Amino acid sequence: MNRFFRFVWTVFGPIVFFFHPVQVEGLETLPSVGVLLCANHASNWDPLLLGLSLPIDYHMRPMAKDSLFRVPLLGWAVRKLGAFPVARGQSDINAVKTAIKAIRDGENLLVFPEGT
Repeated sequence: MNRFFRFVWTVFGPIVFFFHPVQVEGLETLPSVGVLLCANHASNWDPLLLGLSLPIDYHMRPMAKDSLFRVPLLGWAVRKLGAFPVARGQSDINAVKTAIKAIRDGENLLVFPEGT
């Protein structure tokens, strides 16, 4: 995992969980590579909470709405965390190819099917 993620996980994890405590069950059954993670999406906190809830060495590539990448500091941060953009409401073949490549390369792909 990259240094930026380790920094976020170490510094912001305790702060985030202080304000948004979560309980995680079943991590021992989670496959380590080449997994498609499909999570519920009830709030903008979901990707951060999920990423921080997994072990620090559990690498995943989130698929994120392309509008996040247009916000200067946020766009930089989500890219550094391994996310890639998807154009919503369109047939985004580049996002599909990136997703397929991520899984073929043994990475874990995170998608939120309930996202718009």
